[in-house]
Amino acid sequence: MTNGILTNMTKLYLQDQIDIQGREAIRKYGIQDRAPLIGQICQACDKPFEVGQDYAMVALGPGADVEERAKCRSGRVYNAVAVVLHYECVAGAYP
Repeated sequence: MTNGILTNMTKLYLQDQIDIQGREAIRKYGIQDRAPLIGQICQACDKPFEVGQDYAMVALGPGADVEERAKCRSGRVYNAVAVVLHYECVAGAYP
């Protein structure tokens, strides 16, 4: 992948987290003042990431990695390729 968000990060991995009710939890991360995401464009809203905003990583699946695909198909834990989006875009509460 070489879209704007993943320019300096060709692959991001995220292990799914499950909350108490069995739903996939959305983990929130904060952007620090020298993070490589600053100025990159969110693929959900087409607005740049800025210092102080929160972001989330959304797992897309095992990607092209043969071993990770095999783990996924067999129901085992695997490393997933992920995309970074504003937390608000993922959670549905855009400011």
